[in-house]
Amino acid sequence: MTIDIPEGFDIDKITGAEIKLWDETAAGGSHKVIINFNKSISGPAEINLELSAPEQKRAAEMKAPKITVKNALRHKGKLALRSERGARIDILSREGLEIRRDLSDISPVSSLDSIHNFAILREDWELGIKLETIQSWLQAETLQIAKISEGTLDFTAILNYSIENAGAKKFTVKLPQGASQAEFAGNDIANVRNSQDNVWEIELHRKVMGRYSLNVKFRLPCELKEELLIKPVTAVGAELQKGYLVVSS
Repeated sequence: MTIDIPEGFDIDKITGAEIKLWDETAAGGSHKVIINFNKSISGPAEINLELSAPEQKRAAEMKAPKITVKNALRHKGKLALRSERGARIDILSREGLEIRRDLSDISPVSSLDSIHNFAILREDWELGIKLETIQSWLQAETLQIAKISEGTLDFTAILNYSIENAGAKKFTVKLPQGASQAEFAGNDIANVRNSQDNVWEIELHRKVMGRYSLNVKFRLPCELKEELLIKPVTAVGAELQKGYLVVSS
């Protein structure tokens, strides 16, 4: 059996009860996989293909990728479009597809988590789609603690984020001018970078939704005077920031 693979996609996995081995070929703009079975097959045979494409190769408007079985006398089946939270798919055009609310009569696979469902009517079907990324909405509740000692202001801030609409993978925090020895702590932190003038970017290994807590500690030079101006830690990009300040000595 020969299957055409859409351009720009890599084969991650191919499984099936009767598969003996498979071989991938790519030449002259044609990407195919040739599957050999353990024996001659008559009747139904299920093959599962898992494909992936680098995110940077995705255009805002594109044709939905499809696979084609070579020399098949008839093509039919289902197409279910899903997206991660924070992404939206709009349909621009369609040919050879019928909109369906439920695909249970075509496949036992549940389509309840699909945002668009179609029945495939013919081999040369085509679907134009538009991808849109929805931005995260952030709110930060903070507890900021300043401890004054001779010549130094030791500062601790706890930032509790509420994240809605879409997952967030990066947080930006601005520390007061002159802050030094900054240390950040939180779950799943991949990288911390001082991008400019004590504006720090904290990147996670994966996106988070709902609640996320970030702690930061740093020091500021402090001259003991009758008056002392304490500036806050700021959650850059948060639509709303509120909380408490505790000062001790």
